[in-house]
Amino acid sequence: MKGVEFEDFLASIFQAHGILVETTPGSGDHGVDLVLTVRGRRIAVQVKGYEKKVDNKAIQQAYAGMNIYLCKDSAVITNSSFTPGAVTLARSNHCYLIDGVGIPSLIEGRFPF
Repeated sequence: MKGVEFEDFLASIFQAHGILVETTPGSGDHGVDLVLTVRGRRIAVQVKGYEKKVDNKAIQQAYAGMNIYLCKDSAVITNSSFTPGAVTLARSNHCYLIDGVGIPSLIEGRFPF
């Protein structure tokens, strides 16, 4: 899955588990596709439906957009995987990363945030 289809898929998973989901505009979203409210905390989520590995840019976008949407945390979710540089950047910015291997956990309602 890619693009809006993947965003909608993830939104439906979160909503099914009682998480409030806000979608952002298709363009001009400042690097944030979904805003989740989990136990009163807002989380800015960048969604990447990719075949290749997700790099630093997605983490930078999620982190930058976090403040615009008044969020306390950020996350990047992909159906692929992350480059080592992206993992390092995410750790230093406390950005949650969920790759394709972690999608089944989301479906089961197990979230890292």
